[in-house]
Order: sequence, then structure tokens, then C-alpha cells
Amino acid sequence: MPATSFELACRGCGWRTVCGRDDAITRLRLLGHLRREPNPDDELLAALFLDAAPRMTCPVCKEMHLAAVPAEEADRDSEWQS
Repeated sequence: MPATSFELACRGCGWRTVCGRDDAITRLRLLGHLRREPNPDDELLAALFLDAAPRMTCPVCKEMHLAAVPAEEADRDSEWQS
């Protein structure tokens, strides 16, 4: 099942945020994606968001090339107790 929330991170300054489905759609529309898709399915949303993240800009340092991963992966990677 595709992710519906994503973690965006700036490689330059370390800024991070988690984007839910609605925020991901908004960010993609700002880049010109999803103009004809009023309600994209999760699979399309995940593919487009992960592909478009390097073209997104950090709101703090204005660096391009944000990194995106599904939020579930980010949670798994940050678990230090297993």
C-alpha cells in the first residue's frame, strides 16, 4: 500500500517536516502537477511526490533538492530501540 504521508528534509540546513496527503497535493500543485486530477489515488500521489521532492525548496535556507521518504520509513529509521 502506498504511503499517504511523507517526511521532507533539507540536506543543507536539516529542516524537516511531515506532509500529509493534503499537504503533498498542495506542494505538487505548486510545482504544476495534478492539474487534471482533483482527487489523485495514493499510488500516483506517492510516485509524483517522491519524484518531485528534489525540485522543492527549503523554506528556511532556500536550498533546492529536498529529500522525501514515506513517513513510515522515516519512523522506522529513527527507531533506536529494537
